[in-house]
Amino acid sequence: MIIKKIIMKNQWWNFSLFLLPIFWMGIISFLSSQPVLPSLDVFWQDFIIKKTAHLTVYMILFWCWFLAFRLSHAQPEKTSRQLFLIIILCLVFAIFDEWHQSYVPGRTGTLRDVGYDFLGVSLAALWSYKIV
Repeated sequence: MIIKKIIMKNQWWNFSLFLLPIFWMGIISFLSSQPVLPSLDVFWQDFIIKKTAHLTVYMILFWCWFLAFRLSHAQPEKTSRQLFLIIILCLVFAIFDEWHQSYVPGRTGTLRDVGYDFLGVSLAALWSYKIV
């Protein structure tokens, strides 16, 4: 308990917690900037792998933000306000990322992919908040 209070008073610690989700968003943006992604010859297999990747990277993004918010507060508690903020952060980034991807030669940004991203965020939120 005393260690937790000491850590919480350290502003650098609070700031550094938010570097993880920002770093992960950079990785997502880097991957979206690639003009060509490897593909499988069978359409449905390629579709499943790519959409699963959307779900997975946005689940991880949710958990990175979740961890940063939980550890940066002296009394980490799950609140609906915190949940809403993390979901909005992830959704806005998903929209921005698809918009950015639409300017990359050979790539397209689609609202459908934002839906898959949001599904990944929603699943992570349900699991993290034990709503399921």
